[in-house]
Amino acid sequence: MKEEDMIDLLRHYRHDWLNEVQLLMGYSSMGKLDKVQDKLKEVIEGANKERNLDRLSIPKTAIWLISFNWRYDNFRMDYQVETNNNLASYDDQIHNQLERLIKLFSSQSDEMELYHVKIVIKESTNKKGATELVLSISGTFSHIEILEKELVENQQLHKVNLSPLSNKKIQCTMTYICN
Repeated sequence: MKEEDMIDLLRHYRHDWLNEVQLLMGYSSMGKLDKVQDKLKEVIEGANKERNLDRLSIPKTAIWLISFNWRYDNFRMDYQVETNNNLASYDDQIHNQLERLIKLFSSQSDEMELYHVKIVIKESTNKKGATELVLSISGTFSHIEILEKELVENQQLHKVNLSPLSNKKIQCTMTYICN
């Protein structure tokens, strides 16, 4: 990571952290201790989520996940880690695959719509000792048939499922396995 990229990452992180502290100060100044406690629990959960991500030993992917919402205006992503497997040897592969997938979805997206992305990193239900990444994204896409073709042709994806939600709106779930 270049120095400029690191400074940008820290700038965004600091901005978000200061927003959290200002909320805590506001709630405490109004005597809303229940809101302070709720916010503190949320901050602690976020820190624990990042610690779980750090334990996977995938720094390139971790930075990509943590900074995702700052880099993509109309995509909001949340991630969940449900394994302690060391994935260091898969870091570049995971990062590149996630980049390709988001670039593909971005090319078929409407810049005026907000897309929801969820990534779960967990023990594989298909291969013993393996880890799988399950990526789900929902929204309206311009050419669903092109999107589906590209996803099905992606040799690295273990499973792809596109479910219609409404007119042109879909829920797409993809599984990537690290053996």
